[in-house]
Amino acid sequence: MDKRDNQFDTWFSPQDPGSFSTVQAKVDNSSPTAELYSDFDFIRHFLIDRHFAGSMPPCVVTFNRRPRSIAYIGADTFENIVGETAHELSFNIAKLREHDDRFAMSVVACALVGVWRQTHGPRGKGNRPPTKGYCDRAMASKMQEIGLVPSNTGLPGGKRTGHGISYYVAEGGPFDLDARELLATGFRIRWRDHPSQLPRIEHDEASSEGAPQKKATRVRFECPECEQLAWAKATAVLECGVCHCALVPG
Repeated sequence: MDKRDNQFDTWFSPQDPGSFSTVQAKVDNSSPTAELYSDFDFIRHFLIDRHFAGSMPPCVVTFNRRPRSIAYIGADTFENIVGETAHELSFNIAKLREHDDRFAMSVVACALVGVWRQTHGPRGKGNRPPTKGYCDRAMASKMQEIGLVPSNTGLPGGKRTGHGISYYVAEGGPFDLDARELLATGFRIRWRDHPSQLPRIEHDEASSEGAPQKKATRVRFECPECEQLAWAKATAVLECGVCHCALVPG
């Protein structure tokens, strides 16, 4: 820690592995809702303080079970009674269950980079906002700066820009060190998706009776932002008419 983290100085102290963090002792423990939302909101504030100079537009944390995304950003999707707006940071609670707390923290960090790109990053020609779902050089550089290495494969050597870009955590990088420090306090995300809520794979009895199946000639394409669907030949190049980003096969 350095002097810029004053607001967290009194919150951090080593804990026994089986005990709750001193950080979590500061929040309302009266309900599962308060605990889950406060844990993610604390991660958000912690990362903003560390990597975004404490400056980020208001955001509301929500959770979802979208089948094909682990997180998404909604620009100005919330409004209060006096007309002030806030972005939405929505996390797939079912997919996060498959990973540890360090990974969940990295998903929050990556979402914050997306918010930074939308609000503080360079604009395109004619002051156009960045293309939704597209990781450009500005976003890739910011990710690299905080210790998340952009890669379309999620592994070293992958493509850094484009649609469908993932990332991996740089060992010993800024984010990695911050995550280790926070977890060393005993901080844990206290609520997870229940195993009974995980997706089930069901067999279609009608298609398993031995009758010859017609060979598929079209594949499904999906918008990575709004999940709009389309079917076309595998070689087709499609664009979402709403988000104006490339549809991906899957």
